[in-house]
Amino acid sequence: MPFFPETCRAEPQTALFIDFENLYYFILKNAAQGISPADKSIEIIKIIKDAIGTELGSPPIVMAAYADFENGQLAENSVIRSIALLGINVRFALGNQHKNAADMHLSLDVLETMFRNEKINTFFLLAGDRDYIPLVVKLREYGKSIHIISFRGNTSGDLREIVQEGNLHYIDDGADFERRAEEPISPPAPAPVPDLPVLTLTAEEEFEEAVDYYDFESITMVDDEEDEAILSNLLAAYPNRSEIWFVPAKKELAKRMPEFADWEIQKCLNSLKQRGCFSVVKRKGNPNDYSVIIINFDHPDVRANIP
Repeated sequence: MPFFPETCRAEPQTALFIDFENLYYFILKNAAQGISPADKSIEIIKIIKDAIGTELGSPPIVMAAYADFENGQLAENSVIRSIALLGINVRFALGNQHKNAADMHLSLDVLETMFRNEKINTFFLLAGDRDYIPLVVKLREYGKSIHIISFRGNTSGDLREIVQEGNLHYIDDGADFERRAEEPISPPAPAPVPDLPVLTLTAEEEFEEAVDYYDFESITMVDDEEDEAILSNLLAAYPNRSEIWFVPAKKELAKRMPEFADWEIQKCLNSLKQRGCFSVVKRKGNPNDYSVIIINFDHPDVRANIP
């Protein structure tokens, strides 16, 4: 089946930029046992490169792939040679154990290409991080067409919101990819319910604060898959915590569930609060007040999702 829809086939002057590190490690983590992430990455890149040439009428005139090719498992595979044999320039993006610099290096090269070669009016990014949102916005400001190619499970929900549906292409739909089988999960043993922390309050604060602290909505069961996924990940990220800072929790959920846009995470949190899974209360801070999530361990769905 065609990889790209008819709507983007009249744009022959194209460039292809590949966040190879992101692609490689997603396949390493998710591919079925026995599949080489290096070989599968090269195979996917070739499929995309050929699809641009055959379906759009002209191959990309600029191509580059980015990764820290001398670090970790990438250094143990001969991926550089395979990428070069596809006619794709290799770009070293040095990083560290916490973050690689592929997104920054790739974005700078895309902008340089846009200014140096005005004939290129369509850019394909094999990437799915939310870090590319500023690049997408800037390309649009200059009247360029931008297409994102990524796995469904590796595409940021916020990036998905920015890119029009016709310009978002999922590798899952255009290339064979056998996923790792899900391991059977045994039902968890009932976990002890942690005691709520003892509050030290002044006499003036005691009544008002106590009302906020135990002010849960009426308990109703969670019947939405997205809500349940958010609840499960929240409890897994903060095991046996009865009180969780709200803003760091949202950032942690975004990191664990990149396919969710920020507004989707907020919607699910609001829904869980309304179902009595937790309450959200304000705390006085210096210099600013802050919000915390108070877990309701009496809720059946909370108990069922305790890791």
